[in-house]
Amino acid sequence: HLFTFFNKMIKPNFFIVGAPKSGTTSLFHYLEQHPEIFIPSIKEPRYFIADHILNTSDYDPIKEYLLRTSTLNTNDYLDLYKDKSQKVLGDASIQYLYHYQEVIPKMKALVGKNVKILIMLRNPINRAFSNYSHNTSSYEENDFKTALDQEDNRIKKGYNSFWHYKGLSLYSKQLDAFINEFENVKVVLFEDFIKDIEGAVSDIYRFLEVDSSFKASSYL
Repeated sequence: HLFTFFNKMIKPNFFIVGAPKSGTTSLFHYLEQHPEIFIPSIKEPRYFIADHILNTSDYDPIKEYLLRTSTLNTNDYLDLYKDKSQKVLGDASIQYLYHYQEVIPKMKALVGKNVKILIMLRNPINRAFSNYSHNTSSYEENDFKTALDQEDNRIKKGYNSFWHYKGLSLYSKQLDAFINEFENVKVVLFEDFIKDIEGAVSDIYRFLEVDSSFKASSYL
């Protein structure tokens, strides 16, 4: 009966799974304007990495923020999409790519393998440094080289993956996993995206099978 209940509930059918600091926030703001697309305003429910978040060490200063801003309970997660009638219902949780081993089985169990997956990638070094720079505004106290040297130690201590500057930039296995497990995967390069934002967004609209002539107002 529980399976039948969840099967009948409205569920997301589109995921921006990563990578962090690769233009996903800009893309989110373009997509959310489209009348046929709904993405929760919280942007990153992080539902499919609940285990990772709950197992994050208390030493990690980001843990409290993750617990406060994430939607980790199944009923709460599905409530984000309750009564929504848009053609595309999205989840833009950008750490999903890195945590493919946890995410993919859960995602396939809940929504199947026919959902649309969008992956945005960036030059790995630039992505890592942007990630590091983001953390320096609140949490990171080390210089970039020291932070990279500290990564393995932080992983052992149970810090969440937003500290994994190198790991989050090693895309190969992550990318292969999603391409092999899902039928509708699109990869967009950040460098191409910022060269022609309007063209890139229209192409993504076509991928999502919504009106590609819609013109979103500028965000960048």
